Amino acid sequence: MGDARHSKVLCLAVALAFQPPPVCAQWKPQEIRQLNGQAKPIALPGRAQLASQDWGRSVQMPYLIHMPEKNELLMLFLSERPTRALLSRSRDGGATWSSPAYMHVDASGKPDTPGATSLTYLGAGKAMLTISEGTTDWNWFSGDFGHTWRQAPRPPAFPKQHFITWDPLYLDGSRLIETGYVSIGDWEAGGYSQGVIRFSTDNGITWSATTMVPQWKGWNEITVTRARNGDLIAACRSDSPRRFRKLVYDNYSGMGTSISKDDGRTWSDIKPLFDWGHHHPSFVVLPGGEIVITYVVRRGYPTSPDGFPQMGVEAVVSRDHGQTWDLDHRYILATWKGQVKGADAAYIAQVQSSSSVLLPDGSLLTSYGGAQRAVRTTPGASDPRDLGLVNWRVNLTGALNADRAIANAPFDSDLRNRLDLNRVNGWTAASPGGKKNIATREEGAQVAASATDLSPDRVLRDDHVTNLLTLRTMPAWVELRWSKPRRIDEIRIHPGAPAISKQPSTECVPLDYRLQYEKSRRQWVDLIPPVRNAPRYRDFDAKQRHPDTLEKQFEYVHTFAPVRTKAIRLAITRSSDEGRRAAPGAPKQDPGGVTAPEAARETILREIQVFEAPK
Repeated sequence: MGDARHSKVLCLAVALAFQPPPVCAQWKPQEIRQLNGQAKPIALPGRAQLASQDWGRSVQMPYLIHMPEKNELLMLFLSERPTRALLSRSRDGGATWSSPAYMHVDASGKPDTPGATSLTYLGAGKAMLTISEGTTDWNWFSGDFGHTWRQAPRPPAFPKQHFITWDPLYLDGSRLIETGYVSIGDWEAGGYSQGVIRFSTDNGITWSATTMVPQWKGWNEITVTRARNGDLIAACRSDSPRRFRKLVYDNYSGMGTSISKDDGRTWSDIKPLFDWGHHHPSFVVLPGGEIVITYVVRRGYPTSPDGFPQMGVEAVVSRDHGQTWDLDHRYILATWKGQVKGADAAYIAQVQSSSSVLLPDGSLLTSYGGAQRAVRTTPGASDPRDLGLVNWRVNLTGALNADRAIANAPFDSDLRNRLDLNRVNGWTAASPGGKKNIATREEGAQVAASATDLSPDRVLRDDHVTNLLTLRTMPAWVELRWSKPRRIDEIRIHPGAPAISKQPSTECVPLDYRLQYEKSRRQWVDLIPPVRNAPRYRDFDAKQRHPDTLEKQFEYVHTFAPVRTKAIRLAITRSSDEGRRAAPGAPKQDPGGVTAPEAARETILREIQVFEAPK
């Protein structure tokens, strides 16, 4: 029997077996790559699918549970605007899934619950999840394997602070462990997340007092499991490092683990695994005691050779009850590149959530929310997002080298947080138009600048992160210098911060500036006529941003007759920063109260590229 005909017969059989009928999907072979230190990655067999590709809706943030009594999988996810909670189930190990159904509907059949989180299996057909609206929360319970649900009050954790929960609860024998966080203070003024924990011995009806764990200051989404040696292990998502906070998007959170040896009463200091770009952990404990964490990679991969952002899902294993994690031999489960270039490209393509379960055959099923097909055609439109699934196995028998370079590297080092996915995939990077950008560390570029918020070399191209540097005075300047003369004929300036362009200070692009080269020692000569009234981001957005030109980057492109020089200089004399600032204690978007003096106004640069002239 041919493959296509066999597929149709299988889908018909499954459709007749249970209602609602499933959307027929098929596993496709997918190579799982396991890093092997600095050696060539190991190829492992796996299979994958986009479970939602035929659902005709944008879906995200999956939670996955396995119900062994029926050998059935239940997946909770979010969809629609306003957000709704939906469910789908599988009875064949994740190969096919039922059509999405609303978690709960009113008497007229309309959905009446917003998005939900923390799907947890309690055993014997019992499940629970959490629904939040503003600062009000409810627990919902099911006693029939998730077919019907009833609402129950969710006791608040603190009188005046909202306890935010994200991850599944952990069923620890006869008690439930719930973790989450509260927000302390104003984020931009130094506020932080505070991880918390509480316990229930009656399946979530009543709860112990909620404890702020001192070691979890600055950490938020927290998931817990118990190691085979009896320790409790927590995997935690960090607040974004300070240097990334102005980027608005939360792609830069890191991840770490904490251990309790007294059933959750006290916890060790968090041992960071990644400083940035890796988070949304999910635990699986294997029969042999190995602990697996799957997590998403929103930052840390370079852009693809053709300039698109790359995302992925990885896994790392501990063989000593969570004391150490084998980062040198971690698994790359799924990767993809976005469909859009530009300032918001990484956000449009981003992955959200990982949720993994152990199947009866010993394999793992990892679900994640991805955006492989997302192409935003109009600002603010809903991007098509999908639920991805990977079926894979931990390599318990294959020989691995003894490399520990990544595990022994500082948690905030490039070696820990960056992975050259292009090299892993065997791809070779290409330069735009065939010309080489020499404003890179690899080309020996050195950067100096007037007062800045971060290291001036943030203006050098970095394919792993979003560059963003604030020049804090006006006038302002940036110089790039090389050890020997370079022959150049083009410079591109990527100004401003589009993500914050609507804040009172505007996007802070340079309006008046001079672009110069060093003809002799400290003798600066204009490469182009002085620029006056350069475009603002909102001008570009209104006049040029269109579905057909969405990939076009907002940049100032300057070409000129080739010159040989050791240095170039960008000298800025006026910025679009209007000086409006919120008064102390006022809402962040409040433009009144304070006006920054001209000398204290700011300019933001994302990147400067300098191209060598063809010989």
